[in-house]
Amino acid sequence: LSYAEIPSSYKYKFGMSGTLNCLTTYQNDVLKRYGFNIRTELPSTFRKQVLVRMPIEVLDQEKNEFFDKICEAAREKSEKGMAVLVFLQDEERLQQLKKYMKDQGKTITALELSDSLSKAQREQNIRWSTQHKRITFVTRAYGRGTDFVCHDARAKQFGGVHLIMTFYPSDD
Repeated sequence: LSYAEIPSSYKYKFGMSGTLNCLTTYQNDVLKRYGFNIRTELPSTFRKQVLVRMPIEVLDQEKNEFFDKICEAAREKSEKGMAVLVFLQDEERLQQLKKYMKDQGKTITALELSDSLSKAQREQNIRWSTQHKRITFVTRAYGRGTDFVCHDARAKQFGGVHLIMTFYPSDD
């Protein structure tokens, strides 16, 4: 039994994700193959925000310079008053960064958002992650489907939330 084939057993299919408007051509083709031909999309309850895109800097991820740049950028934006989310590939990479910071004596106090935390702790850290001067290390799994909403007036005053992507995602 292949769970991926279950949708083909049904004539009507409901309850797909509300973020289908951002799928790639390949992903849309897969949905069509399974009979998802008609869609309705609900508008987001969040206002569209103007994003400021910074230049991309590509570094060798095996060098200390990689972690140094991450720490430097996170600290700089945090000191300016922004909340900072640092997205890491996975739990292993998050632990490597934490170990590196400890070994180098870097004094960044950061929240963590990964599957190793309890559900209650993850939910709390999501709420706290967008606060003024807060740095949060986030694993890839929370980059899609997690609503990071900044309600902190002080963080907004200084630019809101700054994202640092430490890997190139496989899709938009």
